[in-house]
Amino acid sequence: MAKAHMTLISFRVTNFRSVRDSGLIDAGAVTALIGTNESGKTNILTPLWKLKPAKEGEIKLITDAPRKDYNAYRQLTKKPVFITANFALSPGMATEVAKTTGETADKVTKVEVSRDLGGEYQVRFPDAPPARLLPRNGIESELATAKDEIAKLAGVNEHDVAIQNNAISKINEATITLKSYPSDIGHEQASAVKLAIDGIALDAAPPESMIGPRVKQLAKAIAE
Repeated sequence: MAKAHMTLISFRVTNFRSVRDSGLIDAGAVTALIGTNESGKTNILTPLWKLKPAKEGEIKLITDAPRKDYNAYRQLTKKPVFITANFALSPGMATEVAKTTGETADKVTKVEVSRDLGGEYQVRFPDAPPARLLPRNGIESELATAKDEIAKLAGVNEHDVAIQNNAISKINEATITLKSYPSDIGHEQASAVKLAIDGIALDAAPPESMIGPRVKQLAKAIAE
């Protein structure tokens, strides 16, 4: 019987040391990174190792976070994702995952695994249909945490402060909308909450802003 395994097909590094966003990097049987010394090759490969290191590989925020963002990241309860890897599952592994999840094997042949700078993992099967219902209190907690953290961040200029105030207002609006729903909500209700968060305009956010990235992090969580 063939051994169950996963094959890396692509990955993306974000918010790790000198790498703000590597973009999606395709991975084949042989993948070469070519660059001069000190060009950042190690900072592209180290996150892959830290996704699930065989030994050691501890995430150290003070050295692994972008240097200028360390203080801001340290205050966040949910840290930013630093590595997202996409894998193809072998037929044997897809069958085992299907048994565990209740999905058909063809829906779980691809998996996206992310890890954040706090060490937490997120696993997503992009071909599988989303859950029809989810607990309302999970989204309420996500909104409350984001609001608290955004409120504590220091705006770098008046535009950033305006975004901060708008974000808090929109999160309050989304929370009020959410509380009018039953304890388990579906796609339609979740979409209404997402619409409120997507209404936070980030066009004027300065590049060094930490408020904009935290809003994007919330928007991604609600979308998922």
